[in-house]
Amino acid sequence: MVRNRSLAIVSPELGRVLAEHGKVTFHAQGTCMFPCIQPGDVLHIEARILEQVQVGDIAVFRRNHLLFGHRVVAKGTREGKLYILTRPDRTRQGSDGPMYANDVLGVVTGIERRGLHKPLHLQPLRGVAAWRAAAWEWWQGEVQPRLIERLGGLQCRAWYRYIASVWFRIAQPRFSFVVRVPLTANQSHDLYRKILPETFVLSQTSWQGKPVTRWLLALHLNEARPPAASATINWHPEGCPHGAGWCIDEMQVRVRYRGVGLDEALIRQAQAILARNGMSFQGINP
Repeated sequence: MVRNRSLAIVSPELGRVLAEHGKVTFHAQGTCMFPCIQPGDVLHIEARILEQVQVGDIAVFRRNHLLFGHRVVAKGTREGKLYILTRPDRTRQGSDGPMYANDVLGVVTGIERRGLHKPLHLQPLRGVAAWRAAAWEWWQGEVQPRLIERLGGLQCRAWYRYIASVWFRIAQPRFSFVVRVPLTANQSHDLYRKILPETFVLSQTSWQGKPVTRWLLALHLNEARPPAASATINWHPEGCPHGAGWCIDEMQVRVRYRGVGLDEALIRQAQAILARNGMSFQGINP
C-alpha cells in the first residue's frame, strides 16, 4: 500500500489526472510490496483499462478513498463483468477481493530507486531483503521518532547551532533546486510536475487553464532524492492582511539540517524565481 499523507484527498482526483495526463509519479511508502517496491521508490503509473491489466502487473486501485499498488494474481468474470484479484507481495495467500473497472486506475510501469530503474517482477522476501524490511519498520516505528524528539531539544541550544553551521561550511554540499507544481488546483504536492527553476515560467504554467497560485520549491543536497528543505509559495490576492503578492506560507527543513541556513537559501531562490518572472515577493507569512 502506498501511504502518502494526502492520498485520501488525491485518490478521488487521480482518475481524472490520469485521463488528462496519461501518467503520474509519486513516492512509495510502506513495506507490503517489499522488496520489489521499497520505501522512497519513485513509482511511475500509467492509465490502463481493465482489459489491458495482466496477471503479474502491479495494479493501482482505489478502495475506501485510499490508493493501493498490489500484484495482480488472477483475472475473471462475474455476472458478465471483468474483475482482477490482487494481493501484496508479502502475502502468500488470499486476495484484496475482486476489483472492477471503476476501481482500477492504472498500473505501475516503472520503479526508480536512487536514480536506477528496478525490475517489476515478484521477488522473494528472504535473507537480506527480509532483514531490511524488518529493520526499516523498526527504525520508522521505534527509533526515528525518539531521535527526532531528542535532537529537536538540542537544536534549541546556541552551541549546537554554531557547531552545525561550522560543519556545514566545511562540508560544502552541492545545492540544487526543483519547482514542484501540483497537477490540479485541489491536489497536494504528492502528484506533481517537476520544473527546473530556470525554466519555470508562471505565466505559462496552469491548472487546467487556470493560473497557478501555489507551488513548492525543494532544495536538494548533493543530488540526494529526499529534499533537505522545502517551501510552499502561495499567491495572496488583494485585500489579504499581509498584502498582495507571493508569500512563503510553509517552510520545512529536515531535522538534521536545521540551523545551517537552508531556510535563507530557499528564500533567496524564491526571490530570484519571482523576480525573473517579473513578480513581487512578499516574504514569509508569520
